[in-house]
Amino acid sequence: MNGTQTLRQKLLNYVIQYHNKPHINMYWITNSIIKRLKSDENVTPRQFQSLIKWLERENEFKHMTQNSIKEYFQPIIYNSKKDTKYGESTSVSLEQFFT
Repeated sequence: MNGTQTLRQKLLNYVIQYHNKPHINMYWITNSIIKRLKSDENVTPRQFQSLIKWLERENEFKHMTQNSIKEYFQPIIYNSKKDTKYGESTSVSLEQFFT
């Protein structure tokens, strides 16, 4: 496993724990995060933000700030600039229909 796969697996383990706790009302959010992680996709910044309050309570991250935790998981947080493939256009254009 490389670094991103290890991070993805670690985050997946935490999310599955939160998903299985009945007193945490985040079923739909955790479900969508689990699907993304299992299909080797990055989580969105908004999805990660919904987890950070739970992550900072874990023993592994108690000594870290929220920014430090975010930096730790940064390789698997979706970044539209970084995750855009070379040659893909980020803008929508109707130019092809007018020629």
